[in-house]
Amino acid sequence: MRNFSSLGVAGVAVAVSLWASGADAKPTITTFQVPGSTNTFAWAIDGSVTGYYFDSSNIVHGFLRASDGTITSFDPGGSSDTEAYAINATGTSAGWYVGSDSMAHGFLRASDGTITSFDPAGSTWTLAYGMNDKGAITGNYEDSGGTSHGFVRTPNGKFKSFDPKGSTYTAGASINKSGAVAGYYQDRRGRSHGFLRASDGTISRFDVTGSIATGVSDINDAGTITGSWVDSNAMVHAYLRAPDGTVTTFDVPGDKSGTEPQSINDKGVITGFWCDGSTCHGFVRRADGTIKSFDAPVCVETLAYGIDDGGSITGFCMNRIGQHRGFVRTP
Repeated sequence: MRNFSSLGVAGVAVAVSLWASGADAKPTITTFQVPGSTNTFAWAIDGSVTGYYFDSSNIVHGFLRASDGTITSFDPGGSSDTEAYAINATGTSAGWYVGSDSMAHGFLRASDGTITSFDPAGSTWTLAYGMNDKGAITGNYEDSGGTSHGFVRTPNGKFKSFDPKGSTYTAGASINKSGAVAGYYQDRRGRSHGFLRASDGTISRFDVTGSIATGVSDINDAGTITGSWVDSNAMVHAYLRAPDGTVTTFDVPGDKSGTEPQSINDKGVITGFWCDGSTCHGFVRRADGTIKSFDAPVCVETLAYGIDDGGSITGFCMNRIGQHRGFVRTP
């Protein structure tokens, strides 16, 4: 699935209350499947939804689902595997694909359907994961020696490569409107740490206290970061890192196998998923710390991955026969 973004902060359990069902207007959850797909995976939302799906021949294609439910399938030329992971307010989506050369390349798909392929200089494998409303993109690429570096692709197509000090593997997960990138890196011992790269290129490294591994999922325009972390008992927890560096940890009540935030909007609302030991469920955490769990209808497992500023959430769920469908949860 996605990189290491499934690692978050340990729930230093603040007594987080579940929302009373009447506390919020009843949300609507709509599931969907791309026509002709066997499995549909929705990853990001900003009014429209983007992601990827498998066809009956097990070929992977990208898709865009407009707010009216209209679905458009797409592939860069020569692609045998197209995976879209980011979308912005202009309807532009980004991700990566495997071309006819059997190598991975980044792509940018404009709202008019025009697709631009890209690779940082020296890349043998390019993965794009995050994009802001200006069209700046972040991700990671592999060089000829097999080392992974983070990158920023500016809206005019120029690249900046970067690595936190001591990194042997660097990945940018998300980029906000100011151009700040949040992501994670691995040190020489193979341990994962979070980083924040400011728009001027300054990199700050961080770890959740008590973690043996810290991962990063998303950063919002205020500079607040969310992700997961692993404690010494190999339990996964969630965290929120404020712009001043203050870290708050949390777990969904009832969590037995890990709480994994995936996205935060500009209002500070977080979505992701948690597991009760046998299955996983979506959750929403408000800025005041209250948490609500949810499940898509007719599904036995629900994984939430994206939230927009209007509070709409997307992700995918699995039905009883093991097929995956996308969903949109509207507040």
